[in-house]
Amino acid sequence: QDATGAMDTVQLVTLPPITLGQLTLTGCQATIHRRPVAGRNIDGIVGFDLINRGLSAKIDVHNRLLILTDRKDFFRNEQAFPARYKLRYHVPYVKVSPAGRYKEYTLFDTGSRSLYGMSRQSFDACRAKTGAEADSLIEGRSLGRHAIGHFGSERLSEVLFLHLQRLSAFNHVFSDVHTLTTQGESHLGAGLLNYGAVIFLPHKKRICFQPYNQQVQTTVGNRQLDIAFVPEGGMPSVGLIWEQGEPYRLGFRQGDIITKIDDTPILSFTQFVTYPFVIGREYLFTVKDARGFSRQIRWTRLKNR
Repeated sequence: QDATGAMDTVQLVTLPPITLGQLTLTGCQATIHRRPVAGRNIDGIVGFDLINRGLSAKIDVHNRLLILTDRKDFFRNEQAFPARYKLRYHVPYVKVSPAGRYKEYTLFDTGSRSLYGMSRQSFDACRAKTGAEADSLIEGRSLGRHAIGHFGSERLSEVLFLHLQRLSAFNHVFSDVHTLTTQGESHLGAGLLNYGAVIFLPHKKRICFQPYNQQVQTTVGNRQLDIAFVPEGGMPSVGLIWEQGEPYRLGFRQGDIITKIDDTPILSFTQFVTYPFVIGREYLFTVKDARGFSRQIRWTRLKNR
């Protein structure tokens, strides 16, 4: 099952000994996937099975550091906020609270770029429990799709644009968080690593968060996602657009196909995601709508905060 909830059968293989730093692992199994998005210079993904085997780990993006150890007490003196996790299908789930009294076990998945994504099913459960408080989190709605899993993009459906005043996780509070609903599971993603290091202690079934600011609260203040692109027939398509965002004001619409950037024809989604955009530079996009009509849009690429 991939990030969008799609299921398929994949090939499972046993690998020869693998070396990571000074560690050599034997008897590791791997699944073979045909990735829908190629060209991102990623050849493979190391999964949580590494932790399930008993290795403790620390991921510290700020210091570009990954520590793997079989010594159970190696991180004993680290100061961090712990959270107990549960395993489902061999992957970890931790309890979070996105609003009021509502709590849920959420997948911890660094395969997602976001800090937090909320499943539509979870949001509906939150609304049933908190009523108007959940409705106050909504700052926009759109028909679209934005998540891309191993087996393709999620299906077209209503997406809610959310503004969370506080997201509680790891006994830590993340305030001013913008996020979206998704058709896959609710998840904490790699965005968490922008705000602190993460320590995995499998013998205690705990994931610990070590905020870089060394405080009990982190202000995120991220910008709402205003446009997302997904593959459509092998081509880059506007999968989701926020009506209050800059791309919508400039003329992008859901379903538009990107056919050219400046004078360069775009022939595939892979070519689009590997295009050498320069932050702050204006580009002329040629797009084709669902009726087959083309138009041009000038758009300056900005760095996501």
